[in-house]
Amino acid sequence: MRRTFKALFPILLGSALFISGCNESTPNASIQKITSEYVSYESEDEYSDWEEESVTLVNLNGTSIDFSGNGGVILEGNQILIRTTGTYVFEGTLDDGQIVVDAEDAGTVRLILNGVTINSSTSAPIYIKQADKAVISLEENTVNTLTDAKEYLYEGQETEPDAAIFSNDDLTINGSGSLTVQANYEDGIKSDDSILFTGGQINVISADEGIVGKDLLAVKEANITVESAGDGLKSTNAEDEKKGNIVLESGSVTIQSEEDGIQAEKTVVVADGNYDIVTGGGSPETIENTDEFGMGGGMDRPGNMNELDLSTMIDSMLEGVDVSDEVKEQLESVESMEDLQAILEDYPEIQQQLMKSRMDGLQNMGQGGPMSGSTTGDAAESTDGTETMPQERPAGIQPPEDAPEMNNDQEENSKNQTVEGEEATTDANTVSTKGIKAGTELIVVGGTVHIDSLEDAVHSDGSVMISGGEVTVNSGDDGIHADTEAVISGGNITIEKSREGLEGKNVTISDGMIHIVAADDGVNINSEEVGFGMMRGNSTEDATTDETAESIETTTEEEGNLLIEGGYLYVNADGDGLDSNNTMRMTDGTVIVYGPTNSGNGALDYANSFNIEGGMLIAVGSSGMAQGISDSSLQNAIMMTFDEMKEAGTTVYVENSDGQQIIALEPEKEFQTVVISSPELKTDKTYKLRSGGVITGERLDGVYEEAIYKEGELSVDFSLSTVMTYLNESGVTEASSGMMGGFGGGKQFGNNTDVDN
Repeated sequence: MRRTFKALFPILLGSALFISGCNESTPNASIQKITSEYVSYESEDEYSDWEEESVTLVNLNGTSIDFSGNGGVILEGNQILIRTTGTYVFEGTLDDGQIVVDAEDAGTVRLILNGVTINSSTSAPIYIKQADKAVISLEENTVNTLTDAKEYLYEGQETEPDAAIFSNDDLTINGSGSLTVQANYEDGIKSDDSILFTGGQINVISADEGIVGKDLLAVKEANITVESAGDGLKSTNAEDEKKGNIVLESGSVTIQSEEDGIQAEKTVVVADGNYDIVTGGGSPETIENTDEFGMGGGMDRPGNMNELDLSTMIDSMLEGVDVSDEVKEQLESVESMEDLQAILEDYPEIQQQLMKSRMDGLQNMGQGGPMSGSTTGDAAESTDGTETMPQERPAGIQPPEDAPEMNNDQEENSKNQTVEGEEATTDANTVSTKGIKAGTELIVVGGTVHIDSLEDAVHSDGSVMISGGEVTVNSGDDGIHADTEAVISGGNITIEKSREGLEGKNVTISDGMIHIVAADDGVNINSEEVGFGMMRGNSTEDATTDETAESIETTTEEEGNLLIEGGYLYVNADGDGLDSNNTMRMTDGTVIVYGPTNSGNGALDYANSFNIEGGMLIAVGSSGMAQGISDSSLQNAIMMTFDEMKEAGTTVYVENSDGQQIIALEPEKEFQTVVISSPELKTDKTYKLRSGGVITGERLDGVYEEAIYKEGELSVDFSLSTVMTYLNESGVTEASSGMMGGFGGGKQFGNNTDVDN
């Protein structure tokens, strides 16, 4: 263990250097190479001095307007019409008026805001009606303010503008001055083409969306703050495959939005810069775990487990199962999930009957049944191709009273199910309150991102790829969610609060520092093809009965997989620590899991196999649903099961026959089982596991690099003859008895020597 755990500290240092390189010393060329696939800048997008140019100067004098210079300006009452391309400099205050750009020639119209205040009681202060391209420059050391009307007056059938700054064409905002936009009608700044920010301090307060670029929204070197009743930053082109993107290259963005913070129909790229996002009033103060009865494994939960009718659930569980009057009376007296769990633990014969009953009905429940689907709460696709209703907000994830209703659908105005008594209603006006949301892919290669969101913090309807940067999130739902692939190959990721930490149809981790705290599953593989009541196995070679095997609907080989190839992963989960509906595989890296303290979940939870070929794994949790690794693994492991739950901080120390440290652990939570896999655990070698003593030394996440152990009350000698070795306080034993997995992805119960746990 000395070599294995020492390797963890270079990982820490290497990740820190990588992140520092992305944020501070990464060459601009490297960032541009990444962003150039989505955005390109022209020379006029950067600020340039205009004092030597031939310009038109427009003076705003409260209720009057005068101008001088090259012309191109027509005054119609309080409206300033710009008819030709060129550079226009604005100074002063316009109490009630509007700038309208309607260029009749080709080229760029540049508006220099040199200390202006423009208010409009009827429309948008700046309306780019026609121009090949428009540029708004914020002059250095100037303060500029635009305020629009609460109601817009349109002529005929017009519906534009609908933002305080509105452009029908490409728009760039640059310079080093400040601009405050008070948008009382709908959006703050909007372009029906692309909008680029290459400088300035921009402050937007909007009645709806903050900043919208239909084809593209890009930020480079600008400092932007947004307070919005709708989305913060948004790109809306859903038709063109190459458009509808948001690229954050550098600068800073601070968002406080009632809906999504950053939302793109296609791709979101974070290359560098600083981003602080709060959505939907932020994450709830606490998130309760609703999964104490094993309602994980990639299946939808009921709307609110705290309000679940236990008697109804028990009736459903026991349908077709024979129980005595004595047991029935006990079950009728159940008032909590903990009581139900305790009763079932005392009656293994009932567990066996329940398993048979569940497996008999597996096919029907696994295909579009009421509990099937993904754990995300998003609308799931049923077997007939129609979209089913998403589930209600999980228990404990309640928004502030004035926050919008939660909705995980891809479309913001899709239907959402709410439960009032026993009647389900739909609301077509529900909203999405995610931190960063992408339609196809979300890419983070650098920068510093802080998110506090009511729903998912980082979400993609397609893939999520993080290779650098620093991401810190607090979420009322998933910390990081991908509908398809989640790939982590670098960076420093801290999920301080979440329902589920990291979720994807497939998840691959090859590098980086990841810390996850989750009220439910820490890492969840959300493939939707696992049947109801899936049995879990410790080995793909250990077979269940033919009848059972035939009734299990498994995922395809391409879906439902967790692959850990390197990096550092820490998980503190009240549900399953690592949860896969198909397979898990580890070839390198360090994984530390502090799993559930209840017996309805496990530190490790997989349907088919968990093969370890390298790296270090420590998985600590309860015993009722505990799993080890697969017998087909290339690296050995042990599972120690104590006679009773141990308090947090109860030490576990493993040494080889020479007295050299293999693992020194001080778990951060209560536990009854510990799974350890390390390259230092060799076949046919002898070891000693000690517990209850005192460990001193340098510690990270409860694990010591080089420790000094003082003798405790327990010492177990053992040797390794198989890949997966089970221990209890008496020594080597068989796999321990399991516990019912409950609805959706539970493990099997009964004696594990006959049926894998």
